[in-house]
Amino acid sequence: MRLFPPRPGAAANCGLLLRMLERLQVDPVAAWRRPFARRIGAMARACAACPAANRCEAWLDRNGALEERYRFCPNAETLDTLPRKG
Repeated sequence: MRLFPPRPGAAANCGLLLRMLERLQVDPVAAWRRPFARRIGAMARACAACPAANRCEAWLDRNGALEERYRFCPNAETLDTLPRKG
């Protein structure tokens, strides 16, 4: 039994997080290890409830400037702390 019903679009918003991780070249293996794994979970919850999902999707679709994400993304600063590929 769920205490809170899922927000409409929550799953799609989490898909945006995956796209964001790829766009920022976050290393997926390293990001799921400690101490980063908790951050990923917190970011997924923030994405699921994010009111800026449309702006995020548009930014990802047009391959917007990296600095722009700070204007709409509640996870922008946390994303900066994750390990990068290479």
